[in-house]
Amino acid sequence: MSKPLSYKYTGTKGHIADVAETLPKKGKSLLKNGWEDISRPEQAALGHYTYREKSTGLRVRFDEAKPEKGGFSGKDHYHILNPDAHNSRDMYLDRFGNPVKKNSKASHIIPREDY
Repeated sequence: MSKPLSYKYTGTKGHIADVAETLPKKGKSLLKNGWEDISRPEQAALGHYTYREKSTGLRVRFDEAKPEKGGFSGKDHYHILNPDAHNSRDMYLDRFGNPVKKNSKASHIIPREDY
């Protein structure tokens, strides 16, 4: 049996949907709104940043665009980490708070102003 990847989150599924709707174009903008940067230095050097909402514990990952790669990698995007994840099949949450697979289309959340 795999070990859970869980962390403490005190919000609701509705809160997750609200967060997904209001994610800023750039991840660093979250710092002004009650989030903290908890990125690992080696991941940040590759353009992958992890932020934690101080009030609820919700974690999101921001991936900087790599235009030469195309697809989702070619756009700035987020992933909402699933606090109840057990493996790659439920690692992330979609924009409505539902568990989704790693690398799935639904796991990639493009900031609203980019639609």
